[in-house]
Amino acid sequence: MKSVSLKPFDQATRSDSGQAGLVVLLLTVILLTVGIAVASRATTDVAISRQEEESNRALNGAEAGVENALTQDLNFTGSTYSGSVSVDTGISVNYTIDKVNILETRLFKGVSAQADVSGVANGQGIQVRWAKETNCSQNPASLLITVFNKVGSTVKARNYAYQPCSTANTGFTDVSTDPAGELFRQVTISLLPGDQFVRVRPIYNDTSIQIQGSGWNLPTQYYRVKSVADSNLGNESRAVQVNRTNPVAPSIFDFVLYSGTTITK
Repeated sequence: MKSVSLKPFDQATRSDSGQAGLVVLLLTVILLTVGIAVASRATTDVAISRQEEESNRALNGAEAGVENALTQDLNFTGSTYSGSVSVDTGISVNYTIDKVNILETRLFKGVSAQADVSGVANGQGIQVRWAKETNCSQNPASLLITVFNKVGSTVKARNYAYQPCSTANTGFTDVSTDPAGELFRQVTISLLPGDQFVRVRPIYNDTSIQIQGSGWNLPTQYYRVKSVADSNLGNESRAVQVNRTNPVAPSIFDFVLYSGTTITK
């Protein structure tokens, strides 16, 4: 009886088995990689969600600090007032209120800013700086400045008009360029005892403006409120800053005529 060799069949079986094992190993590696990536992404999403939640809580706390600060008596002694408020578990909120005696703002043409100059004495004044434009081709604004004085029951107003560029027959006073700082026009106005406030109105263009005391510190022009909230749970910190201005007359005040007696046409 003739014998039959099975070696070729055994070799093919072992080869197929090895390939199947390699495929299974590759699939296992792929699935494991995908699983790790999904788990990592889920962990990251949870961390980001928690961070956003803590960030929002900190921001809400900072806003609550501002609201609390604005309810305080602003006639405090000194230039700075500090306080704190409890708003939420794990959130600490601290705020400061600073008195600012320099008025800085951006004005549209025809809209007035008002500076408090009450308490002024002889020899003191104000320095008004405006216009970021460096040359006349950029059409910098001119200024109309009115100083209101009250002595007893008598109220008077003094008017000044300044232009940054020489123009014939305007009746405005020329102001030379001041190269220092970011504002390139400057004028100093002397004040008198009894002066109460100054109204500054740009014409012909919008402008940035700064008003500060000359020879003295102006009274408080506005209050700077800054509130900082820290989350003890997510190590998040948020800050909110607002400015609280003093009550001022609206811009229509500049166009209203007042008289202590009957006005006759």
